Amino acid sequence: MPDPSSTSDSADRAALLDLLAAERQRADALEALQATLADISSELELPRVLRAVVERAVTLLKGTGGELSIYDETRHTLRVMVSHNLGEDYTGLDMTEGEGAMGAVIQTRAPLIINDYATWEGRSTQYRDGRWHAAMAVPLLAGGRLLGALGVVEANPNHKFSPADLKWFALFGQQAAVAIANARL
Repeated sequence: MPDPSSTSDSADRAALLDLLAAERQRADALEALQATLADISSELELPRVLRAVVERAVTLLKGTGGELSIYDETRHTLRVMVSHNLGEDYTGLDMTEGEGAMGAVIQTRAPLIINDYATWEGRSTQYRDGRWHAAMAVPLLAGGRLLGALGVVEANPNHKFSPADLKWFALFGQQAAVAIANARL
């Protein structure tokens, strides 16, 4: 008959190893986030900062593509400034508050995760070649002022964004907003 304490010890060891692996993964993600933000913050030319923000966000979150929009306070619209790997270049596209994932986050000022964009009621009809499945968006806020929104999409229907992804994305968005505000100055 097997010793019940050895089975319990094995389960405890396995749980501890899983916890250690999760902590290593978090530490690696935090290190990558810090390095990325240091690179972005050192850039002072606005178009390069905007492009770097989108490309780094897509890479960090292992997404398919992404875009960054700047908010026009007088017209209450977003204008896509950078469009990265979306199948079509949407740079220059204007969206209203509430339109699409980025329009939703400028209304609520809160991050958003959508794991089935095709059936989501708030999707924008302006994305003709929208071959992505999941999307995440965060508002870009600096000092309480809305600068715009950042979005990342995923084309693979088997890849879902998690609440942990959204948490990292929100942290990234906060620091990216500061870098954008500094580059604007």
